[in-house]
Amino acid sequence: MPIDIKVLSTTAMKTVFEELASAFERATGNRLSVTLGPSLRLEKQLGEGEAADMAIVSASGARDLVASGRMVAGSIVDIAKSSIGVAVQKGAPRPDISTVEGFKRAMLEAK
Repeated sequence: MPIDIKVLSTTAMKTVFEELASAFERATGNRLSVTLGPSLRLEKQLGEGEAADMAIVSASGARDLVASGRMVAGSIVDIAKSSIGVAVQKGAPRPDISTVEGFKRAMLEAK
């Protein structure tokens, strides 16, 4: 009998599920019920008791959920790494983004 597999996943995985969900469902006969959203929101939902068969959230969020007993210890698997970078035009001054306030200021002053 097919089962529904409830997945809470960070929006960064949207295209992965778009590409692979149909093939998974055809191969297994099971259905993926995927809810996408920002990792912090999903971590909050899980922390407040929402159930899921699988959660794809930030590594720190997953560790926090394990520590609070909301996720199974030993079940964390790294599946992706995400980096964000800042680049400036050649010759332009480098913004000071070494602090939260510096980053905010650089964003607000950007043209």
